[in-house]
Amino acid sequence: MSDIRFDHQPRLPALTRCATLVVAAFGAIGSVDAAESTFDPDVLRARGIDPAIAERFKSSARFIGANTPIDLVVNGRKIGRVNATFDDDGRLCMDTAFLQSAHLKPVDTASDAGAADMAAETARAVSPACRAFVDAYPTTIVRLNPAQQTVDIVTPPEAQAAREVQSREFGQHGAAGILNYRMLTTHNRYASGSSQFVQASTEAGFNYNGWIVRSQDYFSARNGTQQWDHLTAYAQRTFDRYGSVVQFGQINTQGEIVGGVPLDGIQLFPEQALAPQTTGQSLIQGIANSQARVEIRQNGILIHSTVVPPGPFTLSDVQLTSTTRDVTVTVIETDNSQHQFVVPAAALQQVNIEPPTGPSFAIGKVRGIEGDTDGQIWLASATYGLSLGKQANLTGAATLSNGYRAVGSRIDTLPWSGASFSAQVTGADDRRVGERGIQTMMLGSVQLPWNFSLNASETRRTPGYRDVLETIGRPSGPGNPAVDDGPWLDTRAQLQRSLGMSWSNPKFGAIGVSYSSSSTFSGSDSKRLFVSWGRQFGPVSLSVSLDRDMGSSEQSRTGTNVFTTATFPLGRNSNSLYASRAGKRQSFGVRTSAAINDYSNYSLSAGYDDRSKQPAFSGSLNATPRYTQLAFSSSVSGSSSSFSAQASGGAVLHRHGVTFSPYPVRDTFGIIRVGDLSGVGLSTPAGRVWTDGAGRAVIASLPAYSTGRIEVATKTLARNVDLVNGYQPVTSGRGGVSNVAFDVVKVRRALLTARDDNGGHLPRGASVNDEDGNFVTLVGDDGAIFLPDVGIDTPPALIVRDAIGNECSLGFALPDKPDADAPYERADAQCRAVAAR
Repeated sequence: MSDIRFDHQPRLPALTRCATLVVAAFGAIGSVDAAESTFDPDVLRARGIDPAIAERFKSSARFIGANTPIDLVVNGRKIGRVNATFDDDGRLCMDTAFLQSAHLKPVDTASDAGAADMAAETARAVSPACRAFVDAYPTTIVRLNPAQQTVDIVTPPEAQAAREVQSREFGQHGAAGILNYRMLTTHNRYASGSSQFVQASTEAGFNYNGWIVRSQDYFSARNGTQQWDHLTAYAQRTFDRYGSVVQFGQINTQGEIVGGVPLDGIQLFPEQALAPQTTGQSLIQGIANSQARVEIRQNGILIHSTVVPPGPFTLSDVQLTSTTRDVTVTVIETDNSQHQFVVPAAALQQVNIEPPTGPSFAIGKVRGIEGDTDGQIWLASATYGLSLGKQANLTGAATLSNGYRAVGSRIDTLPWSGASFSAQVTGADDRRVGERGIQTMMLGSVQLPWNFSLNASETRRTPGYRDVLETIGRPSGPGNPAVDDGPWLDTRAQLQRSLGMSWSNPKFGAIGVSYSSSSTFSGSDSKRLFVSWGRQFGPVSLSVSLDRDMGSSEQSRTGTNVFTTATFPLGRNSNSLYASRAGKRQSFGVRTSAAINDYSNYSLSAGYDDRSKQPAFSGSLNATPRYTQLAFSSSVSGSSSSFSAQASGGAVLHRHGVTFSPYPVRDTFGIIRVGDLSGVGLSTPAGRVWTDGAGRAVIASLPAYSTGRIEVATKTLARNVDLVNGYQPVTSGRGGVSNVAFDVVKVRRALLTARDDNGGHLPRGASVNDEDGNFVTLVGDDGAIFLPDVGIDTPPALIVRDAIGNECSLGFALPDKPDADAPYERADAQCRAVAAR
């Protein structure tokens, strides 16, 4: 994959002259025409150049042959390294395989009878399969640059392959087992003793053709006291034809009204990934006077950039950052002239307030609730969501259990652009204690001009209201205390409120304020205020945060915490000065952090606080050594010290073995194979991963019923490897196990020093051809022959022909094992004379 940089090699002059020999000679002796040049064969012979190759170079520089690796750019976006086919005249063949690599729409060639007739008339015509795409999209521009091995294509936006497809096109195939782990240990020492804590959590299970089976467990040990808890075990599958999920086992009920109840049972609910999105596609249309770059900005931020051909264009895949802000479109023409227009936000907004609609059902025995000693508390719930158009959704729900019943409804709406509002009311009847009550909930948010936003919520309940868990968790009957007037009831929240505000301004920075309060039936209350502010002053970033607890009693108050940080770069490091005040305790210090390499970073700090009157030092190291995630931290202050270590990741058991992941494996995942190459870096939706010794890596999570982007970090490939395609989109249904393969071609480049039977260097300008007579390269100074690919197993049979027609067979030997880190290998070659053909 890597470019061959001859300027780093000692044989630069010879190799450079070898590559430019024909260009120099033909430029001096040819009769040049706009389309092609003619050459005098006698002059070519006199200059030591085989006249037979003049036919190939009578036109401008061009690509040659099939499976030629090129760097592809489509509409300004780098696709990566792909293999392309060119005809004898160097014209690109845009067949189905190439279009797939370029992420362009395939074109049916069966109806292209005209192109087929033309191909029959002349052997020089491009085949129908190669030219069908350009016929379908005639404004397509293809620029070939053989010198740089690049192909630049500009197509209309509608010619690009769609990023999303319908749910029925997403497979739920594949099978694999998974194990996720997370382990943490801490050890603290202080003057009066020490403490140690160990925690481990695991998630095990498997996927099989869309079925997802999972089991979660938790272990902890504190100062010798151990505890093991089994959390959940369930199986589920999405039936995408109906947009519903079936789940059974140890589950938690779904839904915003009756959700969150732990059951041993079964439930059915809508698949959220198949629900309509909150914002639809936004169409932006304009006209380009020439091949132009289109830049789209919102709130002053560049959110999309592409290249379009001359003429009208329509962009439909722009991901907006806001549906309430105008969009500025700038068209930059080839001559650098610009024109700009604004698309109003109202014209872009296509809002659908449609969370998953349809029915949800759940039934089972309640588990893990205090007082449920006989395991006979059953619960059934039902929810139904109904769309009321594009700006409202109505949901109703009901719950029935032993001596308990409740009904509720909720409405979600967009009253106007930039505002949302939800209201919910639930009524409950607890017949075991003869109490009834109501709970109401309201929340809303609004985007105001000048980058100002507000949000608020309130939840209120009457004394007789109990949710299902409160009722089940407090059994009643003969001999049990009354629960309607006990201390447990008094501690329940009666009224909860929250208020949030944010505002940003280039001159004054960004500020955020949040306030929350809660009061119980006993009269106690709690209030909290959090304020943050930040602004950039050149290279220095200043931030201030305030957290104030305003409880109803002195014992419940934690006081006011203020933290101020000034962050600035210094070389590769990010440095900060900080000062904090927690109650009456003050501290200050300095911190520095930096990345060690692509998968590890560290942080060091030193500080002083006025309570201990002693300096404090701390450090941390975070690393992702390819197949797991590690984190270490330590601190020392006087006689106190602490140390912690953490490891997390996952493993996948599949038909080819076990592959480890630095990230936890989710319900939809995949396996990547990059030949048999180890240590290859890849970008996935879950994060950066690396292939193991078998050339495999785990895609820890994929977006269900959407498209995930997988891309190879070409810099991590060996120098003797060419990648057929460095990017692949991956689509999968919920529970699918995708198998993604990147085809690689191992190449072996060689720089030969060739001599004839008499021990002299082969003549400069002699042509090198394969056994079928296809031109390969030229002989340079001092017998230098550069071969771009000599084959991994068997070197090719090559024939060298000089200017007067003498031929010899080129023989050479290379080491059994190629040097993967070298751009090419050096070897001596012997060319033995053969009879002229």
